[in-house]
Formats: sequence, C-alpha cells, structure tokens
Amino acid sequence: MNVNHSSSFVILENTFGLIGLFIKSVQLVPQAYKNWRNKSTGGLSFAMLIIWALSSVFMGIYSIVIQLSIPLIIQPQLFTTLSLICFVQCLYYDNPYFIGKKVKTSLLFACICIVCAVFQSVSTFGIRVSFNIIIQDAVVHSPSANTIYINLL
Repeated sequence: MNVNHSSSFVILENTFGLIGLFIKSVQLVPQAYKNWRNKSTGGLSFAMLIIWALSSVFMGIYSIVIQLSIPLIIQPQLFTTLSLICFVQCLYYDNPYFIGKKVKTSLLFACICIVCAVFQSVSTFGIRVSFNIIIQDAVVHSPSANTIYINLL
C-alpha cells in the first residue's frame, strides 16, 4: 500500500488546526451566556474585551492580506464579534447610561461592528493596492521581474 506521509500530515495539521480555531473562536460564548443568564457582568474587564476586539480586527486584516485559509480568516471576525457582544453586555448590565436600554445598546453594537468592518475593508484594500504598486514599479525598473518579486517577499 502506497501511503503519502506528507499528505497525511497535512490532513492531520488541518484537522487539529480547525478544531483549535473552532474552540478559540467560541471561547467567549459561555461568558456571554453567563452574563445574559445572571444579568450582570461583574468581574469582567472592559479593557480586556476592547483589547481582544482590537487585536482581532488587526489579526483579521493580516489574515486577509496574506491570504490565509478560510478558517483562519473567519476566526478573527468571529472572535471580534463575540468580544464586542461581551463588551456591549458590560454596558447594558452595568453602565448607568445603558442599563436596560436595548435599542441604544443594540445601535452602539451595530455601529462598532460597522466601524470595524469598514476599517478592515479599507485597510486590506489599501495594503493590497500599495503592494501591487510596489510590484509593478519593481517590474518596470528590473530586467527580471521574478528576482524582484522574490526579494520583496
């Protein structure tokens, strides 16, 4: 029986990678459920949730720009959304300006999500356009485009 070990390892890598990505993506679901069930976010740090959401936005840009696999592109988006849900829960349950105000809190959540999506889209587009301009400039000024492209990477 002819077994290709490299393809077996690729399948194994992808399987474990997808399982890890799924678990990392949904790690905030129990916290969001607990917040909702208890109607409180006592002990949950605003700063931690904002840092997680911001880091995931930038990780999303990175994963899109370098064209990682689809699960690696989706994971930061999902984690950003879950972080923002927990952040908005902190406002809804514990902030005097938002306590019990579903419409106000929902609008804030929607606005933050839109800002994050627009920032990611504009950043990704800008980086890709800049990279293409650099590549085109290198091709025009070089007798061998392959050499320049390899040097840029």
